[in-house]
Amino acid sequence: MGPTRFQLKRLFADAFELDLRTPRMTNVSDEMQIFGYRVAYMSEGEFKFSAGNWSHAKQRDFSFHRGQRFIISHLKGNTTYLMRAASRNLAGLSDWSGVKIFATAAARSWYPSPYPVYALILALIYA
Repeated sequence: MGPTRFQLKRLFADAFELDLRTPRMTNVSDEMQIFGYRVAYMSEGEFKFSAGNWSHAKQRDFSFHRGQRFIISHLKGNTTYLMRAASRNLAGLSDWSGVKIFATAAARSWYPSPYPVYALILALIYA
């Protein structure tokens, strides 16, 4: 059984935190329960360059641990990515989910204005 929930939880300039869920299966033994996910992803440019061939995608495996977060990091800012996910158990991978499209945030540069500092210095000098 593939992920029943696959959505963006949090967006960063160079990463995505994903919300992945699959219900516990009642018709299989504990040994065959899902123990993690595999996420395949590539940028929109890579997808077009590879003519949609997912064998060129990057992959990240996640295992269930207490407090585990599903974060795909080291991405390019302000870039659109195509992603799909599969559940993992001892038998292997489930079918892939449908493709999701997410875009990283634009990297923000912070350049503080020097004017408040100058005003403070002048106020101290002429006080």
